[in-house]
Amino acid sequence: MTNVSRRITLKKNYILALFAGLLFLSFVFVNIGSGLLLGRQKLDLTGDGRYTLSEASRRIVSEINSPLYIRFYLSSAVSREYPALYQYSQAVLRRLETYRDQNPEMIRIEIKDPEPYGKIAEEAQKQGLKSFLSADGRSELYFGAVLGNDNGDSRIIEQFSPGRAGYLENDISRAIAALNNPLRPKIGITSDSLPVSEKHYGGPDQGADSRSWGGRRHEWAFLRLLRSEYDVVGISPQTAEIPYDVETLILINPHRLSPLFAYALDQYLLRGGRIILFADVYSETEAEIYGTASENSGQINSLLKNWGVSVNFAKVIGDRSLGENLVSGSESGEKLSNLPTWLNLNGSAINTRLPFTENIVSVRLRSAGSIDLHQVENVKASPLFATTEKGGRIDAETVRLHNRQAVSEQFAEEGKRFLAAVLLEGKADSASLRNPLDGTGFEKEMLPFLPTSIKDGKLLVVADSDMLADSLWVNGQAGGNEGVYDLVPYAQNGEFILRAVDYMTGAETNAALGSKSLNPERKSISAEIYQQKLQPYLAEYEQNKRLLGEKEKFAEIWNEAVQNDDAGVNMAVIRKQEQNRKEIRELQKKLKQTEYLVRKETTAWINTIIWLNMALIPGCVLFIVWLFRFFAVRRQRRMVREVINEYKIS
Repeated sequence: MTNVSRRITLKKNYILALFAGLLFLSFVFVNIGSGLLLGRQKLDLTGDGRYTLSEASRRIVSEINSPLYIRFYLSSAVSREYPALYQYSQAVLRRLETYRDQNPEMIRIEIKDPEPYGKIAEEAQKQGLKSFLSADGRSELYFGAVLGNDNGDSRIIEQFSPGRAGYLENDISRAIAALNNPLRPKIGITSDSLPVSEKHYGGPDQGADSRSWGGRRHEWAFLRLLRSEYDVVGISPQTAEIPYDVETLILINPHRLSPLFAYALDQYLLRGGRIILFADVYSETEAEIYGTASENSGQINSLLKNWGVSVNFAKVIGDRSLGENLVSGSESGEKLSNLPTWLNLNGSAINTRLPFTENIVSVRLRSAGSIDLHQVENVKASPLFATTEKGGRIDAETVRLHNRQAVSEQFAEEGKRFLAAVLLEGKADSASLRNPLDGTGFEKEMLPFLPTSIKDGKLLVVADSDMLADSLWVNGQAGGNEGVYDLVPYAQNGEFILRAVDYMTGAETNAALGSKSLNPERKSISAEIYQQKLQPYLAEYEQNKRLLGEKEKFAEIWNEAVQNDDAGVNMAVIRKQEQNRKEIRELQKKLKQTEYLVRKETTAWINTIIWLNMALIPGCVLFIVWLFRFFAVRRQRRMVREVINEYKIS
């Protein structure tokens, strides 16, 4: 073989190798590009980032100091009896694997199948996992996890629920954080007006009298959240000193402060204590339970003033743009009216720039008071909740009469924002001149009187206690044997309280953990496309949604009236109810049709992009290869001509 032929052969091999390499690269780019568009697990572009661990979660995982074992219990029967639940179980497993991939040296996952009446089922039961019945009701199934370490510590997720899908990362990360730091900080709680628990936390000792809900008391859901993370203890509203080991004190709707308790709160803050205060102008929850609500004396302001804050107990704030829509009227003229004092806070009404408020997008308040601020040296004030510029106030007495129609009619917009919650941090002077026990001999058993702060304190003031009630943020009742993982929130009241306590106690990593189910800010590519395709249908779509909401409200009222056999119910109402049901079905059909069309257009557009992505890159590669081939052939021909010319000359 001549040198020329050898060179030609090498060139051909070089081109073929280059062609293969470029095809391989195109394959890689196609897969990456389609993955980005489709939002697969590893490249997460979901609207709420549900397949990506937050910075707080990654920090918690990095702090694991002992091998962590995750035992994932999933009954195999779930796959055939509950397909939707099985699908969610695979999402849970993928999320657990995300944690393992973040720290594979310290995290191990073990998948267990608790067959009915088997040893693993018995093990799951002993660990405290909750079972549920199979479709035929004959066997118990399990879907939960036990997290443990070599130190003998463990945390149980009793049962994974699709209703808490948005809180999945929050639940897992908090379980891991608890294993990292098994010591549970102590949280104090007191209320002289509301029965937040079956235990006595300073509130009215009702026992099982007629003034309690259904003749009994149950633990409110927010308290169950706190108890899952903290050691919660009751603090008497008559104490003269807050115990030194109480990390944070939650003070709920104090009506009247004894001089001793006011002194205890004052000195606690000056020693660097943390207080979360829910001070209500008018407690709708208290009125619901007891038939009336006690009038707040406003004594708490004597403690608050040195921290630069006061609560206006004469006025209730409102905002029609944030107010809840309620159905009112009679059989002949039902209408949807706006109650501006029942606030659904969102958007700019919530300050999300603090660690424990980030991603908080939905908080509900009822008949909240307004907070006034004045500057105090060495105290930093951070507003948390406020109305929009369309805010206004109404006399608390009007609200106290419980005439919602009058509240709606008499409310007047004042064209300014009104503050409903604020965080205060720093040092302040004492609100007391001396220890009220001076001269009694008991002062010798107490800590010395402090005229001013010796350490930075924290005071979080919310001018509403109704936000704590289950009915404002979580589906179902908090009674029975339900646990934390049974809670299905529809607002973030409970999340806000838990994260606020985290922040106040210094657990700032936990404070940054939040849900991903109520965050509309971050959108995937597909979500953006969906919104674009929805625009031509948006006006009709929103109108139909509004009408559907109104019809469903009416249906709830009529159903309740029929079930209660109200005197006003007659055949005309029943016929109207049936007509309403038909209209609801029709509206639901229209909404589904619109959603189907938009999804169809979105899918078609995404598929077009994917095919372009798949064709464009290989096409570019082929074009480059063609260019190489073109110039290589030209060079080859030139070399052949040179050889021929050499032979001719010779």
